Amino acid sequence: MRRLLLSMPLLLAACGGEQAVQLPERELRMESDCLVHERACEALGDGVRLGLRLGEGELKGLAPFPVALKLEGIEATAVSLEFSMPGMDMGQNRYHLLADDAGLWRGEAMLPICSTGRLEWLAEVVVDTADERLRADFPFHTLP
Repeated sequence: MRRLLLSMPLLLAACGGEQAVQLPERELRMESDCLVHERACEALGDGVRLGLRLGEGELKGLAPFPVALKLEGIEATAVSLEFSMPGMDMGQNRYHLLADDAGLWRGEAMLPICSTGRLEWLAEVVVDTADERLRADFPFHTLP
């Protein structure tokens, strides 16, 4: 599925009133029944494979954890990861990942604590390429 996002410019014009460049967007679908804190989970679509792993075990709020992302079938120019809680404003929790020498995109993240005690989260991966923006959602939960 491709669609044009008018609210997500890739580049802003420096001056002169030029229009921002927009990337077509494609959503990848996550494999079913996968918990990204237990093992790497994959999202797939049209020859692209995205594998995400959060942490080394159970995740807990306010505890830093490693993030690793493996991409197959595309060349990324930028990768970010944003955490949200369905139906609740948890502020902005976005992390930019960096490519390492092994071809993985890595970073470290930390989740806030929800004052209501909810444990359900959503990790949204955004991958920019020269031609398009890919998105994939990975639901997961944390320890109390």
